[in-house]
Amino acid sequence: MALRHLGRPSESVEACRRARDIAREPLDDPDPLFAELDLEEGIALGVSGQFDPARQRFERAANGFAKLHDDHRCAESHDGLGLTLWHLGRLTDSLRAYPSAQQLWRALGDLRPQITTMIGIADVQYMLGDLATAHDSFNAVIQGSRDLRFARGEAYGQLNLAAVEHDLGHLESAASLYTMALQAAQTFDDAILVADATHGLAMVYREQGEPARARALLEHGLRTVEHAGMLFYEAAFRGGLRTVLLGEERTAEARPLLEEAVATAERSASPQVPSRARLRVAALHLRERQRARASESLTETARSDRVDRLRPVPAH
Repeated sequence: MALRHLGRPSESVEACRRARDIAREPLDDPDPLFAELDLEEGIALGVSGQFDPARQRFERAANGFAKLHDDHRCAESHDGLGLTLWHLGRLTDSLRAYPSAQQLWRALGDLRPQITTMIGIADVQYMLGDLATAHDSFNAVIQGSRDLRFARGEAYGQLNLAAVEHDLGHLESAASLYTMALQAAQTFDDAILVADATHGLAMVYREQGEPARARALLEHGLRTVEHAGMLFYEAAFRGGLRTVLLGEERTAEARPLLEEAVATAERSASPQVPSRARLRVAALHLRERQRARASESLTETARSDRVDRLRPVPAH
């Protein structure tokens, strides 16, 4: 867990696997050690963008904790499962996982995790295109978090509400919300929230006609996530940079970024990473100096960038 909180998810995954090998997983009765390892490895895999392996760990953790009658950890596992299913595009399954978590949190009387699960459910509403309902849900998350003095929950509510405002074309409101989320994330050192808010704010700057500010944010964000080995975000930041550079007619600089984005996407297990097919087509157009056709492919990819961002469940 310490490695994951230090922004080293791949090392956290490896540590979990070594611990499991050393302990020699039992075949019969559920063991709390292995359920904890499954949960921790699932979180680390999700942070690094390996969503299908993460799903498998969360499912196993949920089953293990249910047998152990550990409702708190079982709820955490269902929350993680809901998020990974969201990223895998399995929205119906995600809507099953999140209410399972919410039911357990309510039975436990734990209010902050209920806020966390509300964020996940609202995110599914957003993915389904119900922007009005998602808007109301994220506002409720922000207000509920303030009532509980839950700063992390409020910051994630702001982040997600910013994405909705962005999609509605309310750029000033989106920029303000992203900025508040970013400032909060830096206060409690949440690397994922920092990356998400940085990317979102940069994309707003681009649409507001401020490519230099957008590019500076994206370059800084890319350096950070590269150091942490977060493949999902590497693809997102490279995608943002290529879009900004093409908008500035800097095709020669955009081409290598485009090719790197393709390579990064191929290393990630998530189908939600900007479409590999569209990236390959755009790369081909650029090689053939067909900039207009490349821009068309990239514009389509850019429209999905906000949907493709990782919006992780905040820590309780």
